Amino acid sequence: MGAYLVPILSAMGYSVHVTSRKKRVSDDENVRYFNGDAKSNTYLKKILRQNYDVVVDFMLYTTDEFTERYEMLLQNCRQYIYLSSYRVYGESTVPLSESSARLLETCKDSRYLKTDEYALAKARQEDLLNQSKHKNWTVVRPAITYSKDRFFFGAADTDGFLYRAIKGSPLIFPKEILDKKTTMTWAGDAAEMIARLVGDKNAAGEVFNVSTDESHTWREVIELYKATLGVEVKIISLDKYIKVYGLRHMMLYNRMYDRIIDNKKILKSTEMDSKNLTLLSEGLPLELNQFLSAPKFNNINTKREAKIDMITTSTPLKLRRKASRLKAKVKDINPVESVKLASGGFLYEGAIVTLTVYNNYGNVLQRYALQKFLAENNYKYHMFNFHKGGVSKHHMQVKEFVDRYISQASFNPRLAGRYKAYIVGSDQVWRYFSVNKDWKNFGPQFLNFVKNNEAKKIAYAASFGVDSLQDAGIVGDRRGVISRLMGRFDAISVRESSAVGMVDELTGMNAVQTLDPTLLLSADIYEGLIEASKSSKDKSSAIFYYLIDPTPLIQSFIKQNELALEEEADGVLPYLSPYRGDDIPSVEYWLKGIRDAEIVITDSYHAVVFSLIFHTEFVIFDKKGGGIARITELLEPLGLADRIIVQGEKTEISNQFKPINWKKVDAVLAKSKKHSSEWLLRNLK
Repeated sequence: MGAYLVPILSAMGYSVHVTSRKKRVSDDENVRYFNGDAKSNTYLKKILRQNYDVVVDFMLYTTDEFTERYEMLLQNCRQYIYLSSYRVYGESTVPLSESSARLLETCKDSRYLKTDEYALAKARQEDLLNQSKHKNWTVVRPAITYSKDRFFFGAADTDGFLYRAIKGSPLIFPKEILDKKTTMTWAGDAAEMIARLVGDKNAAGEVFNVSTDESHTWREVIELYKATLGVEVKIISLDKYIKVYGLRHMMLYNRMYDRIIDNKKILKSTEMDSKNLTLLSEGLPLELNQFLSAPKFNNINTKREAKIDMITTSTPLKLRRKASRLKAKVKDINPVESVKLASGGFLYEGAIVTLTVYNNYGNVLQRYALQKFLAENNYKYHMFNFHKGGVSKHHMQVKEFVDRYISQASFNPRLAGRYKAYIVGSDQVWRYFSVNKDWKNFGPQFLNFVKNNEAKKIAYAASFGVDSLQDAGIVGDRRGVISRLMGRFDAISVRESSAVGMVDELTGMNAVQTLDPTLLLSADIYEGLIEASKSSKDKSSAIFYYLIDPTPLIQSFIKQNELALEEEADGVLPYLSPYRGDDIPSVEYWLKGIRDAEIVITDSYHAVVFSLIFHTEFVIFDKKGGGIARITELLEPLGLADRIIVQGEKTEISNQFKPINWKKVDAVLAKSKKHSSEWLLRNLK
């Protein structure tokens, strides 16, 4: 938590001093590191002479140690924030609130009560604060937190299970707690809660659960770890598990209890919203992938590793014992160097940043295509989902496609900046749409959330959507900010040739023109999507009519040609539009409609793209929203610019167009595809 709390406090304008036993150098003018042992009362007295407004105490004390110093801490700051733990609570069938009974009062195990085990020590130290004449303390009780190098799997910590997982060795877990509930909070969220208590006079003398209210069974947590790590887990008895890991009291008086947290008090006090807390299904894989990209372990217990090997292997007992003795003699001088990732490749190399909507087939398919192309070339990239709120009931079939085929997680700026590489694009990511007039939404398209200068940053087939910076909304102060952000990119490719000049105007960088990612995949892949869906049995029409923004020109065209169109379509004019408020069919239905039609009538860029992929004749209209330049640039090299119908023209479908020379189209696209794919793969290395 401290690793997140420090930068949050700095960003809030505080001057932050951190004690550390290791020498550390700060790159933040608001943060200073003091080298020394804060467990030493002499050193602590020296530090406290600075009369701090707030002390946040992450130290772990025995009760005797805390008794010697808590008064000194309270007397030398305006607010003392003490980190206790949710483990102080006893067993409960209802969510644990700050007033729930503690183990110290409810436990009947006299032998346990004679110890100063973690949960009891925390409770006793809370009592010392409560009994003090000073009331400038605030107690926070975090649940299990995960972050950076801190993870838990039952009783096992990072060293106790991740080392095995990375080697591809099986893990063990006790069956008795599989269906017990646990609560795991992303440390960044816990740090945010603590930061908002800093300087809060109303927090004096109060206790707060610092946690999410999202709980899961350990069985569900195991599945999440398995999905991320690709590891095997062997279920064993609790007694056998304790013989391996020890920690008997922690298992009996914590993991064997349901741990569901009531966090209403902290949310009310900090004005935070539970909906904005990081879901375990999103935060845990991200943090794991970050750790696994450069794993570091503190103390690998080789004897324990040998015991687990004996439990999880099918080797005869005599050989297992021999192997165990040999392994117990091995000492990893540098465990990090000996670690190899398990086969199957569970790491995300990077993240994709693009527009994410559910009412636009082209947007969904370009997201699918880029991630699919990367996966086919052994790059596993996660995708950020910027969509906020629920998905309209009219778009549920499209959402089903996204959930099935696209790996994505909600965008969280505090987590999102931790990948090693980023790809921005494709689609109109650099167009300041009227519905998007908020820098919070537009800034991420230029990677404003990425603070790591070492992270690779590229744009692939990014589009401004229009052919001038003015029309794209990149003007005034916004233009200067965007120019600086784009200047940090390692390489930029754009979808339209006009965008090459726009990038040069903004940054002086040499951008390259590349194909929309949907054109990087073969028609066979899209055929496979169709055939694997229910839509494969849907009836198709000779005319496929798909409009984003119907105009009088289009209506006039239909009127002029309705007899010919009705004859082609057997009297039926299919009309599909994502913005009429109707339920829109599945992505596969849309693909099939284009594939099976004799002609596509549209104003959609991606409807034209898939007409090219499926060799379907088409007509494309200029629409109200503009952006015809991107379509013109796509079609001119193919000799198909005459397929564009602009305002004021009269066009008859029967004699305007010659049949498309698909051999020529395929040859031009193949050359562009080779150039585009090579550019992308070269810049990912």
